[in-house]
Amino acid sequence: MNVRQIRVSFLIPAYNEAATIVALLDAVWALDMDKQIVVVDDGSTDETGTLVERWRAGKRDVVLVRQDNRGKGSAVRGS
Repeated sequence: MNVRQIRVSFLIPAYNEAATIVALLDAVWALDMDKQIVVVDDGSTDETGTLVERWRAGKRDVVLVRQDNRGKGSAVRGS
């Protein structure tokens, strides 16, 4: 039987999540599956974006999108 593995994309909207973002990313990264992680930094005023940049260094399939604060809905819609 030919089984095709499905790739899962995790979309993580983040606003001022410096206290928790690295633990969350570690937990998602540890999942044993083909995955992509997209973090949308929704205008954080803390170190969220910087922490994600450091965390993703050297990792494939991790994307950081920075945008002005427009709310979680905007981060998910991409608008």
